[in-house]
Amino acid sequence: MTMNHSSDTPDVKLLSLMTRFGRDVSSDLPKHAQMRHLMLAAIKAGHFPPGCKLPPELELTAMTPFSLGTVQRALRDLVDAGIILRRQGSGSFVADRDRKLPYPLHCRFLDESGTGYLPIYSTTLTRQKARDAGPWVGHIGGGSGQSVVEISRRIDVNHEFTVHSRFFAVAGDLGSLVTCDIGDLDGANFKLRIAEEMGLPVTRVNQFANVRRVSAEAAPVIGISSNAMVLHVVAVAAAAERPLYVQEFEVPPTERLLVSGLD
Repeated sequence: MTMNHSSDTPDVKLLSLMTRFGRDVSSDLPKHAQMRHLMLAAIKAGHFPPGCKLPPELELTAMTPFSLGTVQRALRDLVDAGIILRRQGSGSFVADRDRKLPYPLHCRFLDESGTGYLPIYSTTLTRQKARDAGPWVGHIGGGSGQSVVEISRRIDVNHEFTVHSRFFAVAGDLGSLVTCDIGDLDGANFKLRIAEEMGLPVTRVNQFANVRRVSAEAAPVIGISSNAMVLHVVAVAAAAERPLYVQEFEVPPTERLLVSGLD
């Protein structure tokens, strides 16, 4: 079948994806965001089930009113959010792992009702020994020869915007968080894992916030300019009186309300 993308009146049959799942996609959004929401709607509805291979980009272009560049940018956003996986030489696939983070303590944004929280999805970027300087200094320390581990994550908030997170804790307090496959950390609630495995439940959290220029590490993850300003939040958690971990967040401008502290 020959696909002609230059026509101003594309074949309705070719716009099947938009016809089926585009009803709730706001035309006020940028085109790449419209395409992203369209794909999310199709995935949630089971049209593209977990593990399935997605149609090629040109075919997706034919199934929607969007250009190839718009489709490619939307797919990149979904890859960054961990919703789509790219396998070199094989194509793009819907992720078969649920990356939704259960019972978040931090990075909680109120939903439209004002009584619940938006779902968040985490993708682990790196796990490494922490550098000598960082927000953890003065709160937690190696001691007894133990090093501090840094886990960097991309947090997708309700598929609306992205937050960059860095988590710091003494290696000996992390249990399997240090030894498991890094992919197993996607969607994991670190505080629950530490409480269950190490018997160290969080009993106190202090949070500090300021507005600053986005860090060089976070800017490409969030997808904003290196000169942009972000809300910088540092959460310091303790188990009883024992310092447990420090978590840092860089949040792009959003109208969503961030809730801090323990319930």
